[in-house]
Amino acid sequence: MTDALIRAKPAVARMTVACKRGRGKPPAKKSSGLRERAWWVMRQKGQFTRDDLLTTLADGTYKDAPSNLQKYITALERVGVLARLKRRAPGNTLTSNGHVIWRVARDLGRAAPVWRPKQQELLDPNSGALLRPPGSPAADDRTLNNPDQQETPA
Repeated sequence: MTDALIRAKPAVARMTVACKRGRGKPPAKKSSGLRERAWWVMRQKGQFTRDDLLTTLADGTYKDAPSNLQKYITALERVGVLARLKRRAPGNTLTSNGHVIWRVARDLGRAAPVWRPKQQELLDPNSGALLRPPGSPAADDRTLNNPDQQETPA
């Protein structure tokens, strides 16, 4: 009996979404990722720190959750979905500058925005809109489409 307990995987509590399948089949469970769950918490809280999100969401199943959340928060801030507040939450150590507090500036809706790092754009699945950071080149301005930026043969 102890062998069965050792081989059993630990149960992990995750938010799941039921997906419709076919006739007579039970709904499939689709697990939500860290960024989707973080978006839900951001919308509910309004103001938050990265440590607030980690305390609420990180259960040890995600690889490098602090870095993943920081990249997502930074991307949302760059396109104007999140805004950084001037004040900071007190830190844990004596010499700490404190924790940055963000607030949701634009609530895009229920579905979590998706950051596309290669294109440097944020996809809003609720409206289908693409949001780009200010100063980033648009998709139409790539080198192949812009004759002024192409190299001339020598």
